[in-house]
Amino acid sequence: MPRIQILDLPEGVDDDRPPFALVIDQYVPQRIILDPDQTSEPSDPLFNQLRQVGEQIGARGVLIFEDTIEIPANEVSIGPDGYPVRVRVEGDFEKFREQVQDEITKAQRSMTSAIREQAPPNPSGQAPADGSP
Repeated sequence: MPRIQILDLPEGVDDDRPPFALVIDQYVPQRIILDPDQTSEPSDPLFNQLRQVGEQIGARGVLIFEDTIEIPANEVSIGPDGYPVRVRVEGDFEKFREQVQDEITKAQRSMTSAIREQAPPNPSGQAPADGSP
């Protein structure tokens, strides 16, 4: 059964959308002879339909091969279990937590320092009656 792949092409200055070519491989030609006395080349309706599909979806070209064609950009890594490899990325929240805690401590020191600088001096040296330092 034919496989359909997309081959990305380099973008030009005037391209409205990324250009691509439709690549169809593992294609088995189908010849249909309409008349035993037919003298012209037998028709291949699937071949013609595939070319029309390429034009309809905006492909710059349609490449049709009987052999298997591998496009490196379309390859998917397969794991030992036979399924595509999926990578799960998890953040290092311990380091993040330390950074946040350091910033909180720094902000608290800064606020404490600013409050102490703005507090009026207590000339008597005794604690105020309201209990504040």
